[in-house]
Amino acid sequence: MQDNSETKRGRGRPKGQSSFVRINIGQLVAALPNGSLVPVSSVWLREIGLTVEESKPLTVYHSPVIDVEEKIEFNVEEYVDSD
Repeated sequence: MQDNSETKRGRGRPKGQSSFVRINIGQLVAALPNGSLVPVSSVWLREIGLTVEESKPLTVYHSPVIDVEEKIEFNVEEYVDSD
């Protein structure tokens, strides 16, 4: 059996740290175009009195990548028939 008395480290968020940061709303609005969707914590929305709607699953369509061949431009100036 393994000795699990040592605390495992290096996985996940460090204790006492947060995934969230604070930003001035004016800076955020200035950085985003109108109509942008901003992910926020549903807990925070409830705390400030806003209604939380369940989000619907998002369907993402992936368009295939098309390789474009580089074209070489050339001119034919003289034709010599070898017959």
